[in-house]
Amino acid sequence: MIAWHGITQGTTVVAPRFEPGEFFRLVQAERITNTLLAPTMLRMLLDHGNPRRHDLSSLVCIVYGGAPMTPQLLREVLDFFPCGLMQGYGGSEAGQVLYLSPEDHRAGRVDSNGRPVPGVQVEVRDPSGDLVPAGDAGELYARSGMLMAGYWRDPVNTRKVLPDGWYATGDLAQQEPDGYLRIVGRVSDMIISGGFNVMPLEVESVIAAHPAVREVAVYAAPDPVWGESVEAAVVVRSGAQVTADELIELCRGALASFKKPRRIVFVGTIPRTSVGKVDKRALRTRAAG
Repeated sequence: MIAWHGITQGTTVVAPRFEPGEFFRLVQAERITNTLLAPTMLRMLLDHGNPRRHDLSSLVCIVYGGAPMTPQLLREVLDFFPCGLMQGYGGSEAGQVLYLSPEDHRAGRVDSNGRPVPGVQVEVRDPSGDLVPAGDAGELYARSGMLMAGYWRDPVNTRKVLPDGWYATGDLAQQEPDGYLRIVGRVSDMIISGGFNVMPLEVESVIAAHPAVREVAVYAAPDPVWGESVEAAVVVRSGAQVTADELIELCRGALASFKKPRRIVFVGTIPRTSVGKVDKRALRTRAAG
């Protein structure tokens, strides 16, 4: 995005670190028109305060990506900011793969990650490498002129992610008949409970819809009977109250029985990696301990 602004002779404002109050001050003072934010940053901005306290009229578009966004959080962002939203999905190895345009957002597509970027081909495959039917989940593969040549001096991992010239993203996706795709989780984050596959994002979207829930992360916990069970870490909004039984009952009414969490853990914060993504590995390690 910084390169794009440079090419179009735009001005780029770089903050030394992200802080909600400073973000709002910079938008107002510098008349920022476009910005790139992660879902975690958007959550922090929503919790910071009423947008009427700040002049955000210069904003034209917020581009977001880098981590899953629940439909509930996206609806809150759409209500909060007086500008367009665009989602970008991709990675260092493949560049941008999918995009969800401002028009898509205005049309109410809050549960999609968009369509392939022009010049990018995508496929959704099963573990054997065969294409899966529309609507079924499988690993997302991408091919374009933006793909990396390989990892530096690492032929083993290069062959692993570029088995046939297509990049294996490691993400699970579902493709709709109209060409839009929805990322439903990481292959490594899938929960296998009693032989059934559970996508954490599906459970997170249900729990996040409860008005008392600020943040939620769903992950696998070891289970002596089922191998793995569904567990959720929940951060409650300030001043709100909700019980574990309430959230489990909410899931029971919206999901198949095997997908509902067997345990809800209330936490003050959800662990994140250095780039702001939810650290599912840390959560799984905590559950195992």
